[in-house]
Amino acid sequence: PGMAAYVAGKSGLAGLTEALAVEGREAGIRVNAISPGAVDTPMLRISGVAGPALEPADVARVIVWLASPESAPLSGANLRMDP
Repeated sequence: PGMAAYVAGKSGLAGLTEALAVEGREAGIRVNAISPGAVDTPMLRISGVAGPALEPADVARVIVWLASPESAPLSGANLRMDP
């Protein structure tokens, strides 16, 4: 319950990522998204949700990789991360 707005927002961002990647291609602009599952944050801890969670550093490593030349061929992707 109460997840509809969250899910709709994430879906919209995934579509926006693809559209912006197409629009930016000729200018050499790459656009990608990261959709992590549960991340161990204060918000998650107070939510009472149990189960495995990613560490913020796990997500940070993917961000650093996306900003590096190694990820240059990738654009328009929505990288889903699971704990």
